[in-house]
Amino acid sequence: MRVLDSSFLVALFDESDSLHGRAIEEMRKYEEEDGYFTVSESILGETATVILYHAGLKQASAFLDYAKENFGIFPIESKHEISCIISIFKKQRHQLSYADCTVIYLCRRMGCGAATYDKNMIKELGETP
Repeated sequence: MRVLDSSFLVALFDESDSLHGRAIEEMRKYEEEDGYFTVSESILGETATVILYHAGLKQASAFLDYAKENFGIFPIESKHEISCIISIFKKQRHQLSYADCTVIYLCRRMGCGAATYDKNMIKELGETP
């Protein structure tokens, strides 16, 4: 399983992104590993918005359709989950957005890695890029 971040997803779905080719190759590798992906609702919305601004409504809509069919979409609903994410946000060491902290939370909760190009998130997770 892999938790997907908006930096990775934007690169994957925006053909003009400088990391597009790399994202395609890494997605193929992740699919071969186990092929299960999850994304928080916060990251889903953030990604759709960035793609809308950079590539247009058609590409953003295609992303949402693909995500709905191919990713587990994790809603952050309980007060406990929100409290955990707020705690991560308050204790962070690397200037992450609240949406980024949902990725950190899911990685820790599910015991898996993230697909991200966010250097601060990589540091926070203690992963190697």
